[in-house]
Amino acid sequence: MADMIKTKNGYKKRIFIGRSETGSPIQKQFSGKTQKEVNQKIADFMAEHEKEVEKKASGSMTLEEAFLEQIKISTHIRKPRTVLKKEEDIAYIRKHAPSILSMDITTFGATKPNPFITMTISMLESGASNYGINNSIRAIKTVLHAYDMPVPKITYLEHETKKDTPEKSEVLAIISKLKELDHPLYIPVLLATYGPLRRGEICALTMDDFDFKAGTVTVSKNQTTGIHGGYVIGTPKTLSSRRTITLPPMILKEIKRKGLYPYNVNSLTMAWNVFLRKNGFTYHRFHSLRHFFVSYALNDLHLPELEIQRRGGWSNDKVMKEVYNDVLQSQKSKADQILFDAIENDLK
Repeated sequence: MADMIKTKNGYKKRIFIGRSETGSPIQKQFSGKTQKEVNQKIADFMAEHEKEVEKKASGSMTLEEAFLEQIKISTHIRKPRTVLKKEEDIAYIRKHAPSILSMDITTFGATKPNPFITMTISMLESGASNYGINNSIRAIKTVLHAYDMPVPKITYLEHETKKDTPEKSEVLAIISKLKELDHPLYIPVLLATYGPLRRGEICALTMDDFDFKAGTVTVSKNQTTGIHGGYVIGTPKTLSSRRTITLPPMILKEIKRKGLYPYNVNSLTMAWNVFLRKNGFTYHRFHSLRHFFVSYALNDLHLPELEIQRRGGWSNDKVMKEVYNDVLQSQKSKADQILFDAIENDLK
């Protein structure tokens, strides 16, 4: 246990409470105005922690109970985004393979046939993605490791190569709902969809970055999480990410009306995930809105690739094509068909 450290506002102390799945130490810091207050917080936490250890030692616990216990512990020692991720993990398993959650963690590793294989078959039949299945297996492994339980061996499924790209109807429905609710996400989603701006670029924007007369926004900053916590405003991802792009008058009018909500990169992601879940939309990453822009700009608007590259802030077309190969391949197939039809018509 580390020594008590005096700070500007009182005292703080960091304690070791365990190790992660990879063996990295897990520590929790406590702070207060007095040493007595800090020590009391540590005592209260350790009392709860010891109850959890006793429960672990007692043996029998279903996988669902273990999940919920880990979520409870995480609220004390993890960032809110991590807690939300654990809640999303168990919700996904409940949807696609609920029976596995009733299994006892003490016998999970010895169960035949391998419960991971049974779960994988069940999840595939229910329409789960390879990524979702692999993620569920990792989540269960993490819980089993936390309770020092044997973990069955399993080979992960090969990930789909297709990018997560929302359909146009989905994106328009999301934007419509945000507008109807006058939701703080409305402006960030418009900027990500039609900019297209990255999450960190959006969070680093200020009203000074907009030139309402010229109808432009200048991207010159990027927000990231700091090494020691908090958030840092720095330079964009690449030199090409520094750019000035035009925006439609309607979007600029909405920005002028609503202003910019003070999201950070984590709270923006959380707000997006919660919004999708509460309003019954299919899950897509916030970053997938940039995928949609490429698909929309190529297939619907037929914009030149260089213009798409410039607006998106990609350093070269090679990177863009690697990231969005599925979209570009789709466009190439359409172009080939148009060419072949024209040639056949000429040669008749």
